[in-house]
Amino acid sequence: MTEAATRPIEEIDVAIIGGGPTGLTAGIYASRALRRTVVWEQLMIGGQIAQTGVIENYPGFPDGIEGYDLTMAMHAQAEKFGVETKYETVSSLRRDGRSYIIEADSGSYRAKTVIVTAGAEYNKLEVPGEAELTGRGVSYCATCDAAFFKGQTVA
Repeated sequence: MTEAATRPIEEIDVAIIGGGPTGLTAGIYASRALRRTVVWEQLMIGGQIAQTGVIENYPGFPDGIEGYDLTMAMHAQAEKFGVETKYETVSSLRRDGRSYIIEADSGSYRAKTVIVTAGAEYNKLEVPGEAELTGRGVSYCATCDAAFFKGQTVA
């Protein structure tokens, strides 16, 4: 029997799988409603937006804001209201009557509600310089970033 299998199942109200802007926003609402809320993030809090350079189309920041700074502020706000963050992999999710069982690296959790905001991954070209310049010239969202390149030749 593994160590995780011998630990008791921890009870939570809201489990959020994915720590990007959607997951953090859901966490803020749930924790403000006095629900014990846990956000699981496998990689880096903030998701794709945390790796973005200047964001000019987010309301409230007329001069733009760095993606990393925006997501760190979102995370700080979520934690202020009581969101717990676990940086680990969720290996399984299953229904158990009226609740859900989440299996993660640190153990098992029973949640009344689960919100999955696992995000997406860009289709990469795998060309030289792509990784280094993503968010700083290499773009994957034409509607998000087109204004940055107005009047320029793009490929």
